Amino acid sequence: MIHITIPYYENPGYLDRAIQSVLNQSSQDFKLLVVDDSPKEIPQSLIKKYQREGVAFSRNPASLGIGRNWNQCLNLAEGPYVTILHGDDELKPDYVSHVFSAFQSYPEAAAIFTRAETINEYNERIFSFPDWIKTFLMPSQKDLFVLEGEKGLSALLRGDFILCPTLCFNKGVLKEERFRTDLRYVLDLDFITRLLCLGKKLIGLPFTDYQYRRHRKSTSFLGVQNTLMLQEERDFYEHMAREFLKNGQTRRANIAKMRGLMRLKVLYSLFQKGGHRNLTKKLTLIFQ
Repeated sequence: MIHITIPYYENPGYLDRAIQSVLNQSSQDFKLLVVDDSPKEIPQSLIKKYQREGVAFSRNPASLGIGRNWNQCLNLAEGPYVTILHGDDELKPDYVSHVFSAFQSYPEAAAIFTRAETINEYNERIFSFPDWIKTFLMPSQKDLFVLEGEKGLSALLRGDFILCPTLCFNKGVLKEERFRTDLRYVLDLDFITRLLCLGKKLIGLPFTDYQYRRHRKSTSFLGVQNTLMLQEERDFYEHMAREFLKNGQTRRANIAKMRGLMRLKVLYSLFQKGGHRNLTKKLTLIFQ
């Protein structure tokens, strides 16, 4: 069984679609829990609608923030396998079937992830350059692949190609590992990197089983425009480079120092609507 959790924070319309995408799974071997961290409570009409279909709701007494709420999802989930589905995204019908089947073949994996397609606020598929370029940085464009050891870590640091909410975690392998709560934008990359550094294994599936929504109110979009996300990415890579050097891991440190994908992301943002905002900061992030 996979316990799908949704760390909800505002926009009940998107939440409605996210829940429905879970209930529409071809395999019913799942439970669904919504963990409400929003300043405004989820409309009672929506809660009653889905409680009748077995969906559980839990509201945090006080807002926890992104990292703590993701950890809350991991802690509250029952069973070994946990997916943290973002409240503005959607699963495609075979996500549960494909992921659960993969865990039967790789029970030692810390997490299994799928590919994703990008949609907009109108639920239309769209082209996203950052997401497109990442597909070419994956170890395989067509087949299942295993990320582990030096090779897996190097690939991740170069490409950051894992879309966090596609991940289904194996709590038995994670043990006490959790997301850092002092990060806002790269807590997923930090978490996955730590897992690989600890010798854990991640499995990438060749199926496109997730719909990732890009819209102008999302945390990631706003983080790029105000450069806070980009600065946090830079700080993360610089921190990792220093840590690798301390341990004599020169190759890993050199890959972290390059920050190639981050620089490309900044450059691409300059050509988007409103991309001229914070121009000096963005140019500094490219050339620094």
